[in-house]
Amino acid sequence: MSDLRPDLPPELVLNALKKVLDSRTFSTAPNLAKLLRFCVEETVAGRRQNQTGLAKVLGYRNFDAILDSNVRREIGRLRNKLRDYYDSEGIAEPVVISVPKVSSKDGYSADFRIRQEMVAESQNRRYLQLISEARHLWGKRMPQAVLEAIELYEEASREDAQHATRAQLGLAECYAFLALCGFPAHETLPKAREWASKAAVSDPAAATSHAILAFVTSAYDWDWAQADQLFYKALLLAPQVTEVRCWYASHLICTSRFSDAIQQAQKAQMLEHEPSVVVLSHVAKVLHAAGDLDHAFDMLQLTLQINPHFHFSHELLGLLLLDRGDADVALSHLREAVVWAPGNSGVIASLGYGLGVLNHRQESLGCLRTLRALQGRRYVPATDFATVYAGLEEIDPAFEALELAFVEKCVYLTWLHAWPPYRRLQGDARFGQMLQRLNLRGGDSPVPVGQSS
Repeated sequence: MSDLRPDLPPELVLNALKKVLDSRTFSTAPNLAKLLRFCVEETVAGRRQNQTGLAKVLGYRNFDAILDSNVRREIGRLRNKLRDYYDSEGIAEPVVISVPKVSSKDGYSADFRIRQEMVAESQNRRYLQLISEARHLWGKRMPQAVLEAIELYEEASREDAQHATRAQLGLAECYAFLALCGFPAHETLPKAREWASKAAVSDPAAATSHAILAFVTSAYDWDWAQADQLFYKALLLAPQVTEVRCWYASHLICTSRFSDAIQQAQKAQMLEHEPSVVVLSHVAKVLHAAGDLDHAFDMLQLTLQINPHFHFSHELLGLLLLDRGDADVALSHLREAVVWAPGNSGVIASLGYGLGVLNHRQESLGCLRTLRALQGRRYVPATDFATVYAGLEEIDPAFEALELAFVEKCVYLTWLHAWPPYRRLQGDARFGQMLQRLNLRGGDSPVPVGQSS
């Protein structure tokens, strides 16, 4: 067995452990605290532990490492709890403790590192409380919750304006997410850029800020070369950050690098501590756009096992099954998506598209009427109307909607050549002209991989 004793002095590691265990974050998780103490102390002593050893610490009786997932689940919870601690109370701690993912054969151990670059973050208790509450809301990945998170992040940035890197990053993430949810790009993406730029100045080593700047440069500026450079910098700073890989995969779809997009999306999946529907569905969306329908299908099935009510998974699965020719099941998933997100214009547009493709014309037109009614109350992206018109094969109205999308700088316009509904428009000369206006090459399309008949 190799010597696992850390390069850092044991007293430094054990002092860092004590701070974690004494924190508010771990005060309500005694089992995770016990598990963390055991992992750290065993690692300092130069020993790894298998699942059976960890099961004894947790008090599990008659544990079977093959059949039982309890230990793996608790290790995943411990990783998430450590991440919560270092994102809030421990944000200024110089020693970071983690429990890396390893194979069961290698055994579990803790890992310790010194932060590469220390940035003075707020020690203001009110600031830390606001950050913690905002992060909880952000984790729901629902528009209303994200809007509430923005209010808390803004209050946090005012609470301690001199040490607000985490609040700045949170605001940048929130505004970028709202753009992807169909909020006006002109209102959201400049704000995402503003806050990401502030975070990059506050902490030049913050990879997420560079990734968000790259996303805005790609999705809003259509400056593909500059976006490449920004993503490259973000990946150099933090190759292990899931969000960076996800943003980059979307950019690669824009620029027709489909095999690279698949690779980045799969890396994002592997980097997750525990599978989440947000990341898995994003990976599936990239795989679908890149032509790998079978793997995308498997991924979406997994997301629905985790959360059968996640509307985005039903929407993506419905669109994918349309491409695979499974009309009835496709339509049932698209309808289910609307049930779980009744006011989501993108979901309604996808249903309208599917109904149009399957010759349910009157129902498809009903989706258009619903979108227009929503437009009377709030912003609806022009790309949503283009999606439904494409399903109905009403080509002129579809291109009129896309022309408006150029004015609005709709985010999904950059997937024009790759997103399945728009492929029905590719035979028209106007399609190639639009790609040129986006500074994208015409003629590139994903090659289907492993499709089922």
